[in-house]
Amino acid sequence: MGNAGSNARDRHKSGDAIAPSSPGKDGQAFVFDKKPNTKLVFQSSHEEEEPYYAKEQLTEEYTATTRQRSATVSEGTKVNDKVLPTVFKWEGGGKQVFISGTFSDWKTLPMVKSHGDFVTIIDLPEGEHQYKFYVDAEYSQEVPANKPWEKVSGPPILPPHLLQVILNKDTPLSCEPTLLPEPNHVMLNHLYALSIKDGVMVLSATHRYRKKYVTTLLYKPI
Repeated sequence: MGNAGSNARDRHKSGDAIAPSSPGKDGQAFVFDKKPNTKLVFQSSHEEEEPYYAKEQLTEEYTATTRQRSATVSEGTKVNDKVLPTVFKWEGGGKQVFISGTFSDWKTLPMVKSHGDFVTIIDLPEGEHQYKFYVDAEYSQEVPANKPWEKVSGPPILPPHLLQVILNKDTPLSCEPTLLPEPNHVMLNHLYALSIKDGVMVLSATHRYRKKYVTTLLYKPI
């Protein structure tokens, strides 16, 4: 079954029909024109050009060699790699201080004053050296322990554990009245003195023998 219309539809058969011609201009087919003959001009890049130098180019003799560093040590000077800079300092005061030693054939070398002290730096080779200071026209071998311009310090402060004195101390009830309480180990082998009263000075010292403690009192009239 099929649909039938009022107008018959003609179909081209492969044998009877002729294929339609391609569209054209004035009945002619399209003609592809050739491209016009144009000449391409190539311009060389900067990389291909020869290098331009603002100054005169150096010759190969100078470019192959590097610049030699100027010598800091004059010719004929012996360089010792084992020389060490050594600082000498004098803290004993004085107006003029010199130093002499085996490194200078015992010739005096001046020292520079800095912040109240005298300092100098000498390059010495490795080994043992002997030296001494020459202070205000006098040789001084040792640095004084106390500086002369400083005030003399008083006696050292008494440690707090030595304040536990058994003299004139109340005897606890747990102890026998005829015996002193057991002292602390830090109180042994120390000499204690009471303040002078009624012209009498009292001294005491405590010693230990095994498990026993012996306290000796000395009364001296003044």
